[in-house]
Amino acid sequence: MANGVVASGESRVGEARGGAANGGERPAVHVRAIVIQPTSPLGKLALSAVLIVAGVLFFTVGIALAVGLATAATVVGGGVIAYRAIRGKRVGMIGLDPRKEIRPGSADRSKLKADS
Repeated sequence: MANGVVASGESRVGEARGGAANGGERPAVHVRAIVIQPTSPLGKLALSAVLIVAGVLFFTVGIALAVGLATAATVVGGGVIAYRAIRGKRVGMIGLDPRKEIRPGSADRSKLKADS
């Protein structure tokens, strides 16, 4: 460990809590940290390019998955609407009837205007 950075190798984490120090209840956790630090400017540029390309690929795959999910949902929704139209069932809003909507009368409207 130089300057607070763990270099490539093994370190033991948690021996104070687990392992032999805690009566053998939990084994120590072995962590292997691998650090890639190119020294030449060309190596740094190549590593940056690889990381940017990897990020763009992950982003592109994520967008493609989201578009695919939206397309699948549209197809399924269209299929349900087509099925209901073929079967002769109403395709509009299910269970909502605008005739049963509660609308304030003219006396209630004047009262509402006076309160505000």
